[in-house]
This record gives sequence, C-alpha cells and structure tokens, in this order.
Amino acid sequence: RLPKKNRQTLLFSATMSYNVRQSQTLAVQEPFVWTNDEGETTVDLLTQEYLFIPVNVKPTYLFKILDRLGPKHEDDIDEEEEAEIIRKGGKRRYKSAIIFTSTCAQCQLLNQMLLELRIQSSSLHSQMSQRRRFAALGKFKSGQTSLLIATDVASRGLDIPQVELVINYDIPRNAADYIHRVGRTARAGRKGNALSLVSQYDIELVQNVEKHVGRKMEECKDVKEDEVLLSLNKVTKAMRSAKIFLAENEMDEESMKRKKQKRQRMQQR
Repeated sequence: RLPKKNRQTLLFSATMSYNVRQSQTLAVQEPFVWTNDEGETTVDLLTQEYLFIPVNVKPTYLFKILDRLGPKHEDDIDEEEEAEIIRKGGKRRYKSAIIFTSTCAQCQLLNQMLLELRIQSSSLHSQMSQRRRFAALGKFKSGQTSLLIATDVASRGLDIPQVELVINYDIPRNAADYIHRVGRTARAGRKGNALSLVSQYDIELVQNVEKHVGRKMEECKDVKEDEVLLSLNKVTKAMRSAKIFLAENEMDEESMKRKKQKRQRMQQR
C-alpha cells in the first residue's frame, strides 16, 4: 500500500545470508547492493591467545581455565589475592565469559558437566525452544549468570558489552565465524580477551584464522599442565555423570539427532 512514487526502500543486514540475497529478486528494478568486507577483522583492543592441549583432556583444561581465570562475580573476588597474582605476572579473574562449541550436543554436555562441578552456567543453542533461549540470554545479560556456553547461534546479533572473555572450545572451520565469535568481546572501545583451545587436529584451522585476521595468536601461560592433571579424575567423573543425566532426560547427542530429524520430516510435510 506504500506509494511507488518517490519511495526509497533500504534493507540492512548484519550478515549477507542466502535468504537476504534472495530478497533482491523481490525488487521491481535492479537493486544497488553494497557490502562492507572490511568489517571481517578483529579489533586492536582484543588480546588473542591459544592453549595447545591434548584433545582427550580438553574438558579438564576448560575446568582449570575457569577455575583460574573466571568468570567470578565481583563480590567474590579477593582483591589482595588478585593483586598478588597480577604482581607475579598473571591475569586478574574475568567477570563474564562466553564459551563457543561447534555442536548443540557439545554445548549441552559442557553445560551439564560444569553444573556437576558446581560452576553456574547457562547454555544457548538452536535446538532449544525460543522461550528457553530468551531466558538463558536474559540471565546472562542481566548478570544472573556470568558464564554462557553457546554455539554459533550466539556469535551474531548480540550486543553484550560486559563480556570480558571468549573461549573457543572448538576452533571454527570458517575464519569469519571466529571473527564473529571473538567480536562478542572488546566492544565499544573496551578491551577484550579471546582464548582458543587448540589440539593436534586444529593446527591448520588456527593457521587459517591467523592468515585471515593478519595476526598471530599469543601462547597462554596461565594454565600449567601439572595443575590440570590434578583435576583429571574430578572432571572425568563429572563428565560421566553429565552424560548419564542427559541420556536419561533425552538431551544427549542421539536424542537431539532424532528430534532434529523429526522436525525436518514435519517441515517437509
């Protein structure tokens, strides 16, 4: 019902997805399209680090990172202890963090494992209902939860200025996805930190990311292997309990696959 004369229609999108590109066909005349490719990079205020680890103890390293670096609520931080750590060349504890995983099942499993270890966290992935996703995001943005475990569904379109640390539990295969993930921190002129857990199978992916962003990651020296191995039994038990809990509640990987296939069949009908 809008008048055709003297009308200008503009469409803005954070990402140029397939559906957005298809919308060009709706235009009566050939539309002008412009994309800002220069935005595909990281900011100077972002510290990018990696931790080279054996893949079979990755959950234990994650637990130790959270135990050592946070997140931890401001009221629970011992200022004298923090000052001593910084004096010795270490890092202060972060107050908020997002952990990115590659799959919904991995996201759900890590969240349950951390809950078993008495680390409060929320999960956010595409197989959750919209209501549960909004609830998890709301708790994180309001500060009720200082740790969010998510898939790439949370890497775009979120504006959460207080995120201090982004952890790549899984290295993304696409360098652009890495940029969007770490872009959740170091926003609006603030400093930010990104830490990637790198196994022997991720070296090529990391090299691709470094080539794309034009910067080398620095090695993280805040977590020592001998300290990590002390927590191995504790984390292994928590992981086992998490797998049993998810299987009993039909939230494990196999159950998620069946639910996804069922939804796809329903959509095809």
